[in-house]
Formats: sequence, structure tokens, C-alpha cells
Amino acid sequence: MLKKNKTNMLKQKTEDLRVRLAAEVAKADDLIKTTGMPMTAPTPPDAVLENLSAECQDHQFWMNFKKAAPMLFCAAMEADN
Repeated sequence: MLKKNKTNMLKQKTEDLRVRLAAEVAKADDLIKTTGMPMTAPTPPDAVLENLSAECQDHQFWMNFKKAAPMLFCAAMEADN
């Protein structure tokens, strides 16, 4: 019975999140329509993507991210319980 209640709570939270997400997407669509922005995301020029792998390895952000990612993942898993 406890497992069934937990499952029902999870389904309800998922449905609530789905409703909130749909409302936020609708708000974003309205904002885009009123500002006249194009509906598609701009594509970066090809030159930016040529050396992307090497740029990610050298950048300080990615060096820090590689160290922090496992800790953030563990914290997220512990908070999920």
C-alpha cells in the first residue's frame, strides 16, 4: 500500500509538472509572437564548431565541470530519496 501511494504521488507530481511546463511554453510562445522573434533558434556558424572538442578541453569551465559533475550527480541522487 505504501508503494502504491508513492507511485500515485509520483504520477501526480509528474502530471503537475507537465501542466506547469505546458503553461510556461505557452507563455514563451506568446512572448515570442509579441516580440517578432523567429520561432527557430539561430544556428551558429560552422567555424565555431570546427575546433569545439579542443576548446572544451582547454576551457577552465569544463575542467571545473569534470570535477564537480560527479559531486553534483551524487547530491541530486541523495536529494531525490
